[in-house]
Amino acid sequence: MNSDRRPYSSSLRSRQMEATRRRIAEVAVDLFLRDGYAVTTVAGVARQAGVSAQTVYNTFTTKAGLLKAAYDITLVGDADAVPLAERPDVRALYETTDARQFLHGYARLGRELLDRVGPLM
Repeated sequence: MNSDRRPYSSSLRSRQMEATRRRIAEVAVDLFLRDGYAVTTVAGVARQAGVSAQTVYNTFTTKAGLLKAAYDITLVGDADAVPLAERPDVRALYETTDARQFLHGYARLGRELLDRVGPLM
């Protein structure tokens, strides 16, 4: 057995998987907002996203995992893999040295986040 073999890596496959993950999560956001958690099913999300229910489970493990992804997307406003704390608006806020300006910015950010995620909660 040759131990010098390179591991399999496909950037195209990785991009396709990320696009599928994004599509599933965005469909889940829509269905959770429209129908609520109890009524939304993994099978329904899969059908709307054009994938199998097993793909949803392979990607998010559980319905609760799917809700967590939907919550994360809703909280930050998009499906980009950038944590909230690393977003430009939040970073700029924490670089502010003026206390009054910081508090105003923090309150504004809190309101924006609540407006986004409130309906999902």
